[in-house]
Amino acid sequence: PLPQTLMIFPTPNSAEPKYLDELAAFPNPLLDEKPEDAVGQERSNRWLNPKTPQFPPGTMWALVRRAILVDTQGNLVVSPLVESVEVRVYRALEDIRTNANAQTFFEWELSRRLLFGKGGFHLMEGRDLMLSPFFSGMDGTLKSYAKLDMNQPLMCSACHSAPGIHSINSRTLRFFSGDLDFEPKANPTRPAEFRATTRKRLAEVTVEVATKRPSWQQFRRLWDGK
Repeated sequence: PLPQTLMIFPTPNSAEPKYLDELAAFPNPLLDEKPEDAVGQERSNRWLNPKTPQFPPGTMWALVRRAILVDTQGNLVVSPLVESVEVRVYRALEDIRTNANAQTFFEWELSRRLLFGKGGFHLMEGRDLMLSPFFSGMDGTLKSYAKLDMNQPLMCSACHSAPGIHSINSRTLRFFSGDLDFEPKANPTRPAEFRATTRKRLAEVTVEVATKRPSWQQFRRLWDGK
């Protein structure tokens, strides 16, 4: 599955598109020199601007993974089957390494055992063993953090600790190298921009990106008998 990022404002109004426009228009999102109140990590010799417009406290970000299936013609289709949902609630726009209550994390994973019974999701806890779609190897990562609630999935806190918008890695492209043709290309002068979209367009882009993955291309060659 490929992740789909959703932004949910604390109150349903017209503030969300206005905020996205303000964020996109911000003139200096990246700085050449490290500021005194630096946030996040340096990338390509540039630093995130700490004066970047922030969304309001109470905003939620969700990472939803929907299963991609293959139809009878060997084409990819984004199915309605949700495999996992990760939610981060921003209670304060602070770094969680200094304020453990700044964010609350929730994660639900599809349980094959529960799928055909009552409900299909398991609420993850910090002690749960999981097969992460991201990298592993967090030894020592959490030692510098304030005491965190072990009922929360701790994997989220390791990579999304920066305050507010600076912790949204799909904007900063923190874990993208840009070396592969299916990865977003990092802009040395501006982070990625967000725009409102439709579920249909999101599914189209998901299939477009997935078909560029080497694993899918190999599967397609096997499907076609080549």
